Formats: sequence, C-alpha cells, structure tokens
Amino acid sequence: GAVNALSRMRSDSAELSLTRTFRFGTGAAEWANRVLEIIGEKLRIIPAPHRTIVSIEEKSLTIDALLARTNAGTLDEAIDGLERRRKIHVMGGAYPLISLIRGAWDLHRGKSASGELAMFATWDELKAAAKGEKNGSPGDPALQVLIRLIQDRDRNVLHMCQQLEACVESPAAAQITVSTVHKAKGLEWPRVLMSSDFNQFVELEKGNPVIDMEEAYIMYVALTRAREKLILSPACVEAISASAVAKAGRARKQDSRGAENTVELRRARFHRKSPERSN
Repeated sequence: GAVNALSRMRSDSAELSLTRTFRFGTGAAEWANRVLEIIGEKLRIIPAPHRTIVSIEEKSLTIDALLARTNAGTLDEAIDGLERRRKIHVMGGAYPLISLIRGAWDLHRGKSASGELAMFATWDELKAAAKGEKNGSPGDPALQVLIRLIQDRDRNVLHMCQQLEACVESPAAAQITVSTVHKAKGLEWPRVLMSSDFNQFVELEKGNPVIDMEEAYIMYVALTRAREKLILSPACVEAISASAVAKAGRARKQDSRGAENTVELRRARFHRKSPERSN
C-alpha cells in the first residue's frame, strides 16, 4: 500500500524551497517578486534564463490567453474577443458566463436570480454591492463589469448568450483562451494579458496595512503564467502600486516609532474566490 514517506523524516531535516522557475524569465519575475515583497515574503523567484517581456496595455489581440480574476471578468473579455471576430475558447466552458448574464438580466427585469447572483434580491442591491454601498464593503470590479454590460446593451445581452454559445470547444482551435486565474493554475501560454478586474491586496485600515492574502495569491498566479510576453492592464498595475503604497505607509510609521507590528491577515470578502497558490 501507499506509504507517507514524509512522516518518517527527521524533524531537524533541512527545508529547501523551490524558487527557480523555468516558465518565465526576467520581466515577469520582477513583477512577481514585487508582490512577494509587498506581502512580506522573504523568498524571491529566480527567473528562467530567457526574458519575458512585460508591457502595459488596455487591450491586445496578439495574445494566446487572457486571464481575469472572476467569471464576470472573463465574460467581458470573451464578448470583446468575439466581437473582434476572434475564435475564443472559454476555459471550463461558456455556460457559467451565460448563466451570469441571464441572472443579471433577470434582476434587471425585477425577477429573482439564481447561481452566483442568488445572494442579491434586487437589481438595486446588485448595483449597491458593485459600488461598495452594501454593508460598507469596497466596490467589486467584477460586479461593476456586469452592471456595465447590462446597462450598455440592454436586451442585446441575450444576443451575447448566443455569441458565447459559438465559442470553440477546443483550446487548440482557438486564437485566444479566456480563463479565470483559478482555472489557469498550473497552465502557461506564450503571451498572456491580465484583465482589469484584479483587486488591490493591501489596504490601510485605521492606519494599519491589512493584507488580503487570497487576492495577493490570485495576482501572483496570474503574473506567472506567461513564457514570452506578459501584458498588464493599467488597472492591474494600479492595484499593485496601490498595495505597495499602503504597505509603505505603515512601514514609515514603524520607522518613526521604532516599533515592530504584525500585519493582520484579512479574510476574503463574501464575493471573492478561493485563494490561488503559485505553481
């Protein structure tokens, strides 16, 4: 039978970390290490010998994969790609995106929603959560995307469902693969674009930096999927920069007071996904 060999190891055995990657080179590694530094991780990634180019762009068609934080983010990007007449493959299938559209449309018409949006009783409640007016929580970029799609397209959102049904089933037959970070864990592509629905993962609360480790892991995994070129949306760059500023704000206070303070780990907000671990 199977044997747990790790249970037989001596407690004083050396602990070795796997920090060298053969997927991405310098460029992508610099951004990944920036996230590690912000969250206080001591280890740093050693990049592959080749260089991974990093650029900041809102949109690009010269990509192999587009990664979003949420299903709503993948929905926005999949529709954009289809309207540009690209062959799109949605990782995990298009049905969750179609269900998201129909649920939002039902709320918009005064009906109840099912699936991911079942927690919202009305359209106004959905809009309040998107703007950050529900229970004092911050705004949700993913819900904001969904609200915008419904408001901009009205009944045409039903045509969007038909468009999504036309997505190719095989990634080999697609020009662009659209995926959430969760489904992209462990995968890689030559050229990757990160969408605009990623969240800031460090915020100041009463002068103290609060790290959302789940959001930090999601950001890190997305940053480490590209072999040749990584394209960051301006919103993604802003989320990383704002996190660094929030962490540095507390660091300055620590220097002035000469005291050491631990950083509180915040649990994920109710609408956020499970943490992503690097791979």
